[in-house]
Amino acid sequence: MTGDDITFGLALIGYALLGADFARQHSGRSTTWLSALTAIVVGTHVLCVWGLRFDWSLTQMWHKSAAGFVIFHSALCLVLAIPFLRARRRLVTSGAFALVSAGALPAPFRYPELSLLALPLLAVAGISLGCAITAMRRSTK
Repeated sequence: MTGDDITFGLALIGYALLGADFARQHSGRSTTWLSALTAIVVGTHVLCVWGLRFDWSLTQMWHKSAAGFVIFHSALCLVLAIPFLRARRRLVTSGAFALVSAGALPAPFRYPELSLLALPLLAVAGISLGCAITAMRRSTK
Protein backbone atom coordinates (compact mmCIF):
# COMPACT_ATOMS: atom_id res chain seq x y z
CA MET A 1 0.00 0.00 0.00
CA THR A 2 1.41 3.37 -1.02
CA GLY A 3 1.18 6.77 0.66
CA ASP A 4 -1.32 7.84 -2.01
CA ASP A 5 -3.49 4.81 -1.24
CA ILE A 6 -3.62 5.81 2.42
CA THR A 7 -4.07 9.51 1.71
CA PHE A 8 -6.91 9.12 -0.75
CA GLY A 9 -8.46 6.17 1.07
CA LEU A 10 -8.77 8.50 4.06
CA ALA A 11 -10.21 11.17 1.76
CA LEU A 12 -12.97 8.83 0.58
CA ILE A 13 -13.73 7.63 4.11
CA GLY A 14 -13.77 11.22 5.40
CA TYR A 15 -16.10 12.30 2.60
CA ALA A 16 -18.46 9.39 3.32
CA LEU A 17 -18.48 10.27 7.03
CA LEU A 18 -19.12 13.94 6.24
CA GLY A 19 -21.93 12.92 3.88
CA ALA A 20 -23.49 10.76 6.60
CA ASP A 21 -23.19 13.60 9.12
CA PHE A 22 -24.72 16.01 6.59
CA ALA A 23 -27.68 13.68 5.99
CA ARG A 24 -28.17 13.06 9.73
CA GLN A 25 -28.08 16.78 10.47
CA HIS A 26 -30.91 17.31 7.99
CA SER A 27 -32.91 14.48 9.50
CA GLY A 28 -32.70 16.22 12.87
CA ARG A 29 -30.41 13.57 14.38
CA SER A 30 -27.22 15.42 15.18
CA THR A 31 -24.47 13.09 16.36
CA THR A 32 -21.44 14.69 17.98
CA TRP A 33 -19.42 11.45 17.90
CA LEU A 34 -19.94 11.19 14.11
CA SER A 35 -18.82 14.81 13.65
CA ALA A 36 -15.76 14.15 15.83
CA LEU A 37 -14.86 10.95 13.95
CA THR A 38 -15.23 12.83 10.66
CA ALA A 39 -12.90 15.59 11.93
CA ILE A 40 -10.29 13.02 12.99
CA VAL A 41 -10.34 11.19 9.65
CA VAL A 42 -10.34 14.41 7.62
CA GLY A 43 -7.58 15.91 9.77
CA THR A 44 -5.47 12.79 9.27
CA HIS A 45 -6.09 12.98 5.50
CA VAL A 46 -4.93 16.60 5.47
CA LEU A 47 -1.76 15.69 7.40
CA CYS A 48 -1.09 12.95 4.84
CA VAL A 49 -1.59 15.40 1.97
CA TRP A 50 0.81 17.89 3.53
CA GLY A 51 3.43 15.33 4.47
CA LEU A 52 3.23 12.68 1.76
CA ARG A 53 2.19 14.70 -1.27
CA PHE A 54 3.79 18.10 -0.62
CA ASP A 55 6.64 17.32 1.78
CA TRP A 56 5.32 20.02 4.16
CA SER A 57 5.94 22.72 1.51
CA LEU A 58 3.44 25.58 1.51
CA THR A 59 4.96 26.89 -1.73
CA GLN A 60 4.55 23.57 -3.49
CA MET A 61 0.93 23.22 -2.38
CA TRP A 62 0.05 26.81 -3.26
CA HIS A 63 1.59 26.54 -6.74
CA LYS A 64 -0.27 23.32 -7.51
CA SER A 65 -3.57 25.22 -7.16
CA ALA A 66 -4.19 28.38 -5.16
CA ALA A 67 -7.97 27.93 -5.45
CA GLY A 68 -7.64 24.30 -4.37
CA PHE A 69 -5.53 25.38 -1.41
CA VAL A 70 -8.17 27.86 -0.25
CA ILE A 71 -11.09 25.44 -0.73
CA PHE A 72 -9.18 22.57 0.93
CA HIS A 73 -8.26 24.52 4.04
CA SER A 74 -11.57 26.37 4.34
CA ALA A 75 -13.37 23.03 4.29
CA LEU A 76 -10.90 21.67 6.85
CA CYS A 77 -11.62 24.57 9.23
CA LEU A 78 -15.36 23.96 8.96
CA VAL A 79 -15.05 20.19 9.47
CA LEU A 80 -12.84 20.69 12.53
CA ALA A 81 -15.31 23.20 14.01
CA ILE A 82 -18.47 21.08 13.61
CA PRO A 83 -18.03 18.84 16.70
CA PHE A 84 -17.76 21.92 18.91
CA LEU A 85 -20.86 23.70 17.61
CA ARG A 86 -24.29 23.74 19.15
CA ALA A 87 -25.93 26.53 17.19
CA ARG A 88 -25.87 26.56 13.38
CA ARG A 89 -24.37 23.09 13.27
CA ARG A 90 -26.51 22.00 10.32
CA LEU A 91 -25.59 25.15 8.39
CA VAL A 92 -21.85 24.67 8.97
CA THR A 93 -22.07 20.97 8.10
CA SER A 94 -23.91 21.85 4.88
CA GLY A 95 -21.27 24.45 4.03
CA ALA A 96 -18.47 21.97 4.71
CA PHE A 97 -20.17 19.31 2.58
CA ALA A 98 -20.60 21.80 -0.28
CA LEU A 99 -16.95 22.95 -0.10
CA VAL A 100 -15.57 19.43 0.14
CA SER A 101 -17.78 18.37 -2.76
CA ALA A 102 -16.57 21.33 -4.84
CA GLY A 103 -12.99 20.22 -4.30
CA ALA A 104 -13.39 16.44 -4.29
CA LEU A 105 -15.82 15.72 -7.12
CA PRO A 106 -13.78 17.28 -9.96
CA ALA A 107 -10.44 15.84 -8.74
CA PRO A 108 -10.78 12.32 -10.24
CA PHE A 109 -11.55 13.85 -13.62
CA ARG A 110 -8.59 16.23 -13.40
CA TYR A 111 -5.91 13.92 -11.99
CA PRO A 112 -5.51 10.45 -13.57
CA GLU A 113 -4.09 8.96 -10.36
CA LEU A 114 -7.46 9.64 -8.67
CA SER A 115 -9.67 8.30 -11.47
CA LEU A 116 -10.69 5.21 -9.46
CA LEU A 117 -12.37 7.51 -6.93
CA ALA A 118 -14.81 9.05 -9.42
CA LEU A 119 -17.71 6.62 -8.98
CA PRO A 120 -17.39 6.20 -5.19
CA LEU A 121 -17.26 9.98 -4.70
CA LEU A 122 -20.25 10.54 -6.97
CA ALA A 123 -22.14 7.78 -5.14
CA VAL A 124 -21.43 9.34 -1.73
CA ALA A 125 -22.49 12.77 -2.99
CA GLY A 126 -25.69 11.44 -4.54
CA ILE A 127 -26.69 9.29 -1.57
CA SER A 128 -25.91 12.03 0.96
CA LEU A 129 -27.84 14.66 -0.97
CA GLY A 130 -30.72 12.27 -1.57
CA CYS A 131 -30.99 11.41 2.12
CA ALA A 132 -30.78 15.07 3.16
CA ILE A 133 -33.44 16.13 0.65
CA THR A 134 -35.73 13.27 1.69
CA ALA A 135 -35.30 14.22 5.34
CA MET A 136 -36.06 17.88 4.63
CA ARG A 137 -39.20 16.94 2.67
CA ARG A 138 -40.41 14.71 5.51
CA SER A 139 -39.91 17.47 8.05
CA THR A 140 -42.04 19.92 6.07
CA LYS A 141 -45.04 17.58 5.85
